[in-house]
Amino acid sequence: MVKQILTGKARVGVDDMNKFGWLILLLIGVAAIGIWYVATDKQGQKPAADIGVTVGKQAPQFSLPALNGNGVIIAQAGKTTVLNFWTTWCPSCREELPEMQKFVITHRSDVNFWAIDIEEPAEKVNAFVLNNNYSIPVLLDGDGAIAATFQINAIPTTLVLDGKGIIRFRKTGGVTQGELEDVLKGL
Repeated sequence: MVKQILTGKARVGVDDMNKFGWLILLLIGVAAIGIWYVATDKQGQKPAADIGVTVGKQAPQFSLPALNGNGVIIAQAGKTTVLNFWTTWCPSCREELPEMQKFVITHRSDVNFWAIDIEEPAEKVNAFVLNNNYSIPVLLDGDGAIAATFQINAIPTTLVLDGKGIIRFRKTGGVTQGELEDVLKGL
């Protein structure tokens, strides 16, 4: 039969077609089970596919050192969290920092705010913050790993996470206090 198929002289009957159809259905079923298995974790539950760095996704948890050297864990906090990725040498970052300062002062008790400096030494960042009289809480992403995790391709970039850690706002470029206020109203 194989020789006949290879030479094109095979005759396919209705029974052969039924067997072929069942074989296709079986392969589709096996593929579907395989996809389901890969898409579930070991306990048969959905994977953490909702974790990501775009609006609507659960933000990854992480920890970074603050300017004072203490480690800070960013996780589901029960209240809104603002993450602002920046550097001291960035002109747009420098322009938005007064707005961030106003926002932090206004929402110190109801919002966790973190300005995350990317790949600069603590001494340089601390001097910049002190020289400009900012009271913004700063975290240091010394090797840029957290910026890479959040796919920060330009600065400043600001994210707002709701109390469950879901990203509700993401913007690259300068953000104003008014924009952040509007985001809070929508939460």
